[in-house]
Amino acid sequence: MRKISLSNIADELASKSGLPRDVADNFMHAFVEAIEKGLQEDNLVKIKGLGTFKLQEVSDRGSIDVNTGERIVKDTSGKPQK
Repeated sequence: MRKISLSNIADELASKSGLPRDVADNFMHAFVEAIEKGLQEDNLVKIKGLGTFKLQEVSDRGSIDVNTGERIVKDTSGKPQK
């Protein structure tokens, strides 16, 4: 699976649509904010043709702080999932 950043998507949007880069960047940030707001309100956002985003509860998990070697517990509750 290829990972892509919002900046890459904004570049592609600007390139293909002729929009100025800053307008495409503002659009991408507003788009993500709309998804985040929907997740906060309903825990689920469906976008036809793109997918479903939902909050999914997961258990805390143990880890090790790579800087100190200390055992820590990572709180992973409410982690966004696509």
